[in-house]
Parts: sequence; structure tokens; C-alpha cells
Amino acid sequence: MNSLGALQGGVAAILVTLAAEAGGGAALGGSCVARDLAQNYLSLARESPALTSARVLRRDASGALLRVELRDGAGRLTAVASVGVARV
Repeated sequence: MNSLGALQGGVAAILVTLAAEAGGGAALGGSCVARDLAQNYLSLARESPALTSARVLRRDASGALLRVELRDGAGRLTAVASVGVARV
């Protein structure tokens, strides 16, 4: 938690990245690593637990592009991100 009593932004970025790598790995059938991240913070995540969901927008043989949403425990959308992952 940060000084405002909300999830710290760096932790939110890590959660989004891990969700994208897991989603990309499931879609591509192997391990993936994030190669780029564009994240927009919409509101403070004050309620626990923070939950992510990832959706594949595009994929090819070498990687995928995913949209990841981060919601707080009250279900509020707190961040959205586009994450490119590469197969390793």
C-alpha cells in the first residue's frame, strides 16, 4: 500500500505483467516474457484483493498482444494495459 492507502503503482504493473505472461503462455503453449507494456491507471485500488484478467487480442508464432484489466476487491476497474509478450 502507498501513502494514500491504495495499491502502489509499481505493484500494479507487476501484477499486470504477470497476468499477461501467464495468458500469453496459455495461448501460445509455452513460456512467455513481456516485451512491452502500456498501462493506464484509472482509479486507486483501495479494496483487497486486486484481481487481473487477460484477453488475447492478437497472436502469431513468436508472441501475442494482450489486454489486461486490474480490478480492486470491490470490482472497480483500476487499470487497463496492452502488453506484448514474446515466446521464450
